[in-house]
Amino acid sequence: MPLSVGHVLNNRYRIVNLLGQGGFGAVYKAWDLNLERPCAVKENLDTTDEARSQFRREARMLADLDHHNLPNVIDHFYLTGQGQYLVMDYVEGEDLQSKLDKQSGKPLPEDDVLGWIDQVCDALIYLHEQNPPVIHRDIKPANIRITPDGKAILVDFGIAKLFTPGSMTLTGARAYTPGFASPEQQGCKGTDVLSDVYSLGATTYSLLTTVVPPSATDIISGMEPPPTPVEQINPNVSPRVGQTVLDALQLNRDQRTASVLEFKIALNTAARIPTRPAWLPWVGGIMAVLLLVIGSYVIFSLINSGGGDGDAAGTTLARSGTQTFQAQAVLLTGTPQSPTATPEPETETPTPEATETQEITVTATPDLEATAEAEAVGGEEAVETITRGAILDRVKERGKLVCGGRTNLIGFGYMDEAGNKIGFDIDLCRAVAAAVLGDPEAVEIVPLTAADRGPALQTAEVDMLSRNVTWTSSRDAQWGNFTTITFYDGQSFMVPVDSGIKTIEDMDGASVCVTSGTTTEKNLADVFRQRGLDYEAVIFEETASVYGAYEEGRCDVITSDRSQLAAVREGFANPEDHEVLDITISKEPLTAAVPHGDDQWFDIVKIVIFALINAEELGVTQMNVETMKNSEFIYVRRLLGQEYDWGYSDLGLDQEALANAIMAVGNYGEIYDRYMGPNGIAFTLPRGPNELYSNGGLIYAPPIK
Repeated sequence: MPLSVGHVLNNRYRIVNLLGQGGFGAVYKAWDLNLERPCAVKENLDTTDEARSQFRREARMLADLDHHNLPNVIDHFYLTGQGQYLVMDYVEGEDLQSKLDKQSGKPLPEDDVLGWIDQVCDALIYLHEQNPPVIHRDIKPANIRITPDGKAILVDFGIAKLFTPGSMTLTGARAYTPGFASPEQQGCKGTDVLSDVYSLGATTYSLLTTVVPPSATDIISGMEPPPTPVEQINPNVSPRVGQTVLDALQLNRDQRTASVLEFKIALNTAARIPTRPAWLPWVGGIMAVLLLVIGSYVIFSLINSGGGDGDAAGTTLARSGTQTFQAQAVLLTGTPQSPTATPEPETETPTPEATETQEITVTATPDLEATAEAEAVGGEEAVETITRGAILDRVKERGKLVCGGRTNLIGFGYMDEAGNKIGFDIDLCRAVAAAVLGDPEAVEIVPLTAADRGPALQTAEVDMLSRNVTWTSSRDAQWGNFTTITFYDGQSFMVPVDSGIKTIEDMDGASVCVTSGTTTEKNLADVFRQRGLDYEAVIFEETASVYGAYEEGRCDVITSDRSQLAAVREGFANPEDHEVLDITISKEPLTAAVPHGDDQWFDIVKIVIFALINAEELGVTQMNVETMKNSEFIYVRRLLGQEYDWGYSDLGLDQEALANAIMAVGNYGEIYDRYMGPNGIAFTLPRGPNELYSNGGLIYAPPIK
């Protein structure tokens, strides 16, 4: 029997009204006579010894929680012969299911939904960070209350499996809500953080479409089809947002969004990317064809007019022994120096713009057809030059940034369970793409081996190299321009715990696995030679092969950057059997790099990185960029393009380019913590020298002004 209105429970809580009831208990609104304020009382009628023990354990755990998107636990107690009770804050406002019901079949506004879900994500991230993680198990619109001031509060932690009148919650020891419950929950299997990810995706789907997703078990059995794409039901929702929601609704746990944090990041990123008009690709295609025709005509005209006039048209000839090419951007810039322009008299004095133009020569691997064509016009191979700004032009023309990286180093550049390329280095690429193209997803990550990365940068095969690369003087001279240090690292060693190796001297005569063509290999040789020690180098070109050989016991020691060792150790079958020694034998400043010659592009990539660092220092985060545009602090407004010209006009960028970069990936600290912070999705590595200078670290950037 439900408690009657006016009943005083435990001499303190006067029942005001019944909020919900089920086979295992009820929820009441009550008045706290001691604190003189409303509260919510959850009643659990299962009083078996096992249930009482579980209730006490969970009640104490919930009582320790403190988050602004969760109600506070005030009290918990057991009444003999009656039931167990949990007392929490009563949240004023309206639940999202009630709001949805008032829409007369229309979905709630997307901006409102995403704002509320973002707050729920924060609550769930907090819950999942507890030890052990707190799994909500019953996320749905009815369990999210919106306060009068717009705050979203996640309620009902599922201690009592309740049935709210009018809802579809099933009673029983494993209660759940069809459509919102993950397949593992409905199949009576163990639930974990991925179960909450599924329910969160289902909740977002329902709020954006007014449609409850089909039950997971019905989809698996073939009784129901998979959920219809969100944008097909609600055309006002972008396909990117819709796909992010469907990723969280994957029945296969291995394909589902890996965490609530990833869902939050993906949803916020997708929501900020404008949808391209359907006609835009057609226009781009037509323009590309026209430009290709013009470019072909230019080349044909140059060939027929003889190679000797190439210098006047911005073309030089060389006998370098390698085939060279001209970036497409040169033919597409439409500058006055275009070879198709009407020739001026040779005595004409060059314009100031022409005399100040910087040129770069890009060398590539020989191409047989191009070589044959060069031989046909006199046996000389053309070395085309491109003007300052050519890389920016070609990036804009192709509509994407080509970034050299890696996909096999956890934390820096790797594939998540859904096949997405993520990591610290990859986020730097995405930040540049957001600044230049307004789309952090407009990036092609080209996996490069340690041996390939230098040539790829030298030949401008990539627009940018962000691949865990150490900055050295020789590389700066030979490979390309290194921007600014993004990660301070140092070379160390990893050994089996039972090896007895603690110092470098203990490694005398040991076999050491190392990647070829790296500073790591050179440092290893230098240190052992300096100390008069012997070792056997077990060398591999691919980093993955190095670690595989070490784990298989084919070498005694492995050496690499400390961050890389810590990252890969986490992926071992038994990470506790290996230790990274407290030894540092070199400075390994890691940074992004760009091809030589294009100073404008060099400045763009540098300044984007500077912006991420300045953003952390100024308190600008991924989530508050829009708000901070109205900051009273002039440096913040300038960073976000709201005050003066920080150089964007000279660089050919939009005034809010840096704001777009921060909105895409967050500030420097957010990027670091996302992968390597205390709750990083990759591993935990204290920031140490990678703290801001103001916090005792070495991370420092010039001001944006």
